[in-house]
Amino acid sequence: MYIYGYCNAVRSSRRLEKEAKRNLELMWLLNKTLHLYTKDYIAIDGSKFKAVNAKDRNFTQSKLDDRLERIDCHITEYLLMLDTEDKEEGIFY
Repeated sequence: MYIYGYCNAVRSSRRLEKEAKRNLELMWLLNKTLHLYTKDYIAIDGSKFKAVNAKDRNFTQSKLDDRLERIDCHITEYLLMLDTEDKEEGIFY
């Protein structure tokens, strides 16, 4: 749900809740139809992909871990921003 909110500039949990009740796309995502989301690492190997081994295009376990750590930091910042928006929104009510 937070990913939907991030992509659609819905910055408070109250507004996300409203979206979850009225938006079919979000209802579908929340039901996790077809089990599209998992927490596993995914690797793709096949002859139909062009092989590029430039330093910025290849991934080792340490590079993946570093990238995941940066993503987690970004998610934490986003969640803090949502909390801030909720608090600011509460002032006006």
